[in-house]
Amino acid sequence: MPEEQQGTVDAEVTDDDFAARTAAAEALPLPERADAFAALHDDLRARLESGQGPVTGHSSGRAAGAGQVWGSGRGDGGARA
Repeated sequence: MPEEQQGTVDAEVTDDDFAARTAAAEALPLPERADAFAALHDDLRARLESGQGPVTGHSSGRAAGAGQVWGSGRGDGGARA
């Protein structure tokens, strides 16, 4: 796949992932929702400031509910030990 098309596909996947994560955060009870959106803000800010590509997983550790929304980054859907 040409590089230009790959970038478009990556952007579409990121947009879909962002939409799914936002919808999941909106479904949480209010305290967890606030923390999930704070985590979203922190992750997006860090991504923009660093110039990194798409962010996967949840890195801010701000909320128990955010783990459900963002996952653990281990590919296990956010399950905790």
